[in-house]
Amino acid sequence: MKSRLLKMIVISFLIIVTGAVYASERRTIPPDPFGPIYGDWFVSDEWAAFIFYRPPECVPDTFDFFVYVDIPGAFFCEPITVEGFAIYKNPDDFFPKVAKFHGLGEVPVWFVARLDYNVIVSDGDLTMEEVRDNSFNRGFAHFYKETLHASDAHPTPMKNIVARGTLDEDSPMDASFRVHGLVVIPPSGPPKFNVNVTFKENKD
Repeated sequence: MKSRLLKMIVISFLIIVTGAVYASERRTIPPDPFGPIYGDWFVSDEWAAFIFYRPPECVPDTFDFFVYVDIPGAFFCEPITVEGFAIYKNPDDFFPKVAKFHGLGEVPVWFVARLDYNVIVSDGDLTMEEVRDNSFNRGFAHFYKETLHASDAHPTPMKNIVARGTLDEDSPMDASFRVHGLVVIPPSGPPKFNVNVTFKENKD
């Protein structure tokens, strides 16, 4: 899948352009630019969860998430909702061994039902307009943690995520949500998702 290679390149580019080099560690700390990406998404059996590293309000309707990057447009979409760091085996390595990010309090999370997701990606693109039109449940993650293990740290690159938060008042459900799981990035082929999305209705 074309987005897999782009993601690996951008994660490294993100670290290179946003932090100084101290020994073998580079950090991304706002207000430095975070990287030319708006967010990422994770697919479970029932839902696709879109995590926004930047405000969704400034993501162009025509942006294709499969392209993954927007240069220079994404740099002007602020404020950034996450921060983090990466660790390199050698300071001049292109790919980090480990990268970790956490939310800054309210990370926007939008949910698209898996059946709708399958339909909108069937034509080979995934635009922001399609995500807007199909994400009826939206909220904010008050806790967000993401860890990337590259090949130096694990035989197969992988990404682990945990997000917990609540849906906003405009959503059909009055509920809290939890997104957690693992994405394995194989040497070839599309990413393999083992992700769970659960909702818990709020009681009066």
